[in-house]
Amino acid sequence: MRVPLLVSVIVPSYNAGPEIQDQLAAVDAQDYAGDYEVIVVDNGSSGRRGGGASRWVQSGGNVRLVDARARRGPGAARNSGVRAGRGDFLVFCDADDIVSPSWLRLLVETGREADVVGGRMESTRLNTLSACACYDVTDPAAPHLDFLPAAAGANLGIWSNVFDALGGFDERSRTGEDVALVWTAQLRGYVYRASPALVHKRLPAGARDAARRFFHYGLGDAWLYSQFGALGMPRRDRAATSQLGIALINGFSGVPPPARWCRWRLTFFLTCGRLAGSVWNRVFFM
Repeated sequence: MRVPLLVSVIVPSYNAGPEIQDQLAAVDAQDYAGDYEVIVVDNGSSGRRGGGASRWVQSGGNVRLVDARARRGPGAARNSGVRAGRGDFLVFCDADDIVSPSWLRLLVETGREADVVGGRMESTRLNTLSACACYDVTDPAAPHLDFLPAAAGANLGIWSNVFDALGGFDERSRTGEDVALVWTAQLRGYVYRASPALVHKRLPAGARDAARRFFHYGLGDAWLYSQFGALGMPRRDRAATSQLGIALINGFSGVPPPARWCRWRLTFFLTCGRLAGSVWNRVFFM
């Protein structure tokens, strides 16, 4: 059983706006009894939404700021935060979510008997019921894309020596880099565990933001298949692909009206992203 001497909490930030102040306040209010440091990694923020972390630091918050504008992307930002950190256990959360008071303690407790841990998400606190009906949140214990279970970078813990051995986050993709890290760990024999540590997830603010995100998720899914297809990651068979096409043509007629068009739109842009990613990575993944 391992107990960390110091935990590094790494928060990548890009135009997070005032939401990051709520997240940093939540990180500051943890019930964890051990030592931890907080590192906010600014990945090139600008304008009115770029100063939330700076205002928190100026108000007396115990946070270090890292400038990571040289290379954009969540993987690059998180890697920069790790390089700046001193902890032997690393945890990651997103700037626009809110971690629960027991979040850090529960991640560390799960990590005592695991190399990599992933926590739970819920969306009802920060979003409308209609928005929640459109989205599924990550289950860290369930197989992701019908392959291995995975943790999201918004709620992830890993020992620093394991992180170093894996080479950190792969910076070639803007999405899926967190999944790739956790899958690679499991394939190399490291122990992964799901944790009860909870993060309140903030969903996309509007239709345009959601479309952009899901298109990029699709790009990331195809990239993951290019990396893990030969290692057992499956893809839809011809019949399932045909069923998806029919569902899109019919406008998801079987889904109740409040969520029908939202789910159709998200699936459409996710599928477009997967098609574009398939072309880019010279694979076929739907």
